[in-house]
Amino acid sequence: MLKLRKLKNPKFQEIQLTGTLIQLKHNTNKAFLIGSEQLILQYRDNQAVFQISQLSIQNVSLTLDDQSVIDLSLETIDDVQQFAHSIKTKIYWTDESFQLFALLLIRILVATVIVSQKFEGQLENLQKAKDLDWLETQYELSKLLLGLIEKENIYSSPYVVTKRAEYLLLLGLNPKEQYTSEEIRKISKVYLKKLHPDVFEGGDATFKLVNEAQRYLK
Repeated sequence: MLKLRKLKNPKFQEIQLTGTLIQLKHNTNKAFLIGSEQLILQYRDNQAVFQISQLSIQNVSLTLDDQSVIDLSLETIDDVQQFAHSIKTKIYWTDESFQLFALLLIRILVATVIVSQKFEGQLENLQKAKDLDWLETQYELSKLLLGLIEKENIYSSPYVVTKRAEYLLLLGLNPKEQYTSEEIRKISKVYLKKLHPDVFEGGDATFKLVNEAQRYLK
C-alpha cells in the first residue's frame, strides 16, 4: 500500500523548502512530489523555484551562486536531462550539502514528471494505482541523472578528465575503479530497460546517452 505524507516547509539538513512536499512511500521505495502551487528549494545562494498545476511542473527556474542558470517548463525525462546539464558549480565535489540540494532537486523533478505522464497529474489516480513499479523507475532514473550532474562537474572533481571517466560517472561508477564489459552491460541494462521507447515516453535522448556510454565503455 502506498503511504502518503504531507510535509509543510520541511528542512533537510541545511536545505530549506518553502511550500508543501508530498512524500510517497511503499516498502523501502520513496518519492517526492510537490503539494503546493509553488515550492522553493534553497541552499545558501542556490535556489530552485517550481511552479505547479495539478502535480505537473509548469515552470522551474534555477539559480546557482546567486546567478540565474535556467528557466523552462518540464514535461519529459529528456527535459529533466536538459535541466541536469545546467547544474554546474565548482563546489559540487566539496560541498555535501550542495550534493543533497542537487539530489532532492532531481528526485522531485523525476517523480513529478513520471506521475504527470502516468497518472495525468491526479493524486487520486496515483493513490488508487496497484502498479507501483513507477517508484523503482523514478529511483533508478534519479540515480542516472545525478550521475549526469557528476559528469557535467568532472572538471572540478578529483578524477582525471577523460571520456571514460565521464561515462563512468554517468552510470554511477567510480572512474578510479576497473569494470568488466559484463559489469558495464549489466548496469547499463537497468537504465536502458527503464528508458526504452517501447515502455517509456519522452526519454529517447536519455536512452541514447546511456547506450552511447555502454558502447564506449565496452
